[in-house]
This record gives sequence, C-alpha cells and structure tokens, in this order.
Amino acid sequence: MVANEKASKLTVLDTMNDLKLFGEQFEGESWRSWSVFLAALFGLPLSDSGLEVFRQCTGRDVQQAGPYNEAYAVVGRRGGKRSGGCRSSRSLTSRTSARASRTTK
Repeated sequence: MVANEKASKLTVLDTMNDLKLFGEQFEGESWRSWSVFLAALFGLPLSDSGLEVFRQCTGRDVQQAGPYNEAYAVVGRRGGKRSGGCRSSRSLTSRTSARASRTTK
C-alpha cells in the first residue's frame, strides 16, 4: 500500500487510538460513547455493541449510510467538554470535516 493510500483510509477513530499521536488520552470505557458518536458522525461502521450505544443515545434503529453534514452535542456536567482529549477530538473532527468537504466538491 502506498503512503497516500494509507493516509486516505485513516479515520478519526484511527487517529484517536494512535498511541504516537495521543498516547493514552482516549483510552478507557468513558470514551466509548464519544467513539460511537464520531463513528456515526463520519459514517463509519459500528460494531454490534457500538450500534447498541447508538440506539440508546439516538433512539434510531439504523445508522445513516454516510456521514452527517452537521451535528450538535448536548453534553452535561462532567461530559469531557473541557478535557484536553475532547478539545483534541473537536479539532480532529473539524479538520477532517474540512478535508472531506474539499475532496467531495
């Protein structure tokens, strides 16, 4: 696989889980829901357990076939909004979205 091909298949979840980029910032069960949220947002496949979290959080039975154009997150107290990891995740998400919109036009 050529380096450019590998980079084009890299997902936001791959970057979150890359120990060289973020270390253990996104490890642990507490990041599970955020990972499912990002997978659904970007139209990535969900595991059976991820689909169950998706159903519980959205009330929807089926995941949308592709990525969403926009999302709003209502995050309560101690939801990880101010953590360094969440800021990094938002940054990754916005940069990845900007790249995706440039490549689809």
